[in-house]
Amino acid sequence: MNHYDILNLPTNATGQEIKVAYRRLVKKFHPDSQTQQASHEKIILINAAYEVLSDPQRRRHYDQNNVNKEVFSGREFRNRRASQACRQGQKRSQQADLNREQWLRQVYHPIATELKAVIESLDAQIDTLAADLFDDQLMEDFQSYLGDLTACLSKCRQQLRSFPNPQSFAQIAAYLYYGLNHMEDALEELTTFTLNYDESFLHTGQELFRLTNDLLAETDATVQQWDP
Repeated sequence: MNHYDILNLPTNATGQEIKVAYRRLVKKFHPDSQTQQASHEKIILINAAYEVLSDPQRRRHYDQNNVNKEVFSGREFRNRRASQACRQGQKRSQQADLNREQWLRQVYHPIATELKAVIESLDAQIDTLAADLFDDQLMEDFQSYLGDLTACLSKCRQQLRSFPNPQSFAQIAAYLYYGLNHMEDALEELTTFTLNYDESFLHTGQELFRLTNDLLAETDATVQQWDP
């Protein structure tokens, strides 16, 4: 608290305003005033402030070495705080960019690549099986293929859970989740087909593969905006 604060005055107060403020405070705080606010410690501060501010030379020296310094310190503190907030904002932005890049590299691209490979492989596998649906070896090979896909999708789902997606990628992560669900449902349909040879299950499985492919096309279009 500086001398102006003690006298409840602005730093540009006139000499007359300083005198008036001093007299008013002395009446209020002087030990002999018999008021509830009487305070020996307070009156010492008031007298000290008045002695400096009532003398033009001492006041000028005081302003140069105290008040102006306090004003500068306050401005410096505000500037430093604003600068710190700016740096923190930049750091958060950089971290968000890093998280997005890391998620794309470690989660999205590996899963999308796996799913696309699975989708592309299905037609060739079905064509091979179609040569003779009742050939035990061909059917066994197809069932083994479905088992490999089940393991692949399980790995993809685990990978999707291994790294939290950035908030800005919530929709992309949801599409991956839906795609994996479609693929797992498709495998159930295809597995049922291998047991009863009902081609409706085969067609449903193929349709679910197509839906997953459409989802990946949508996510690819979005991801291109973020890819470094």
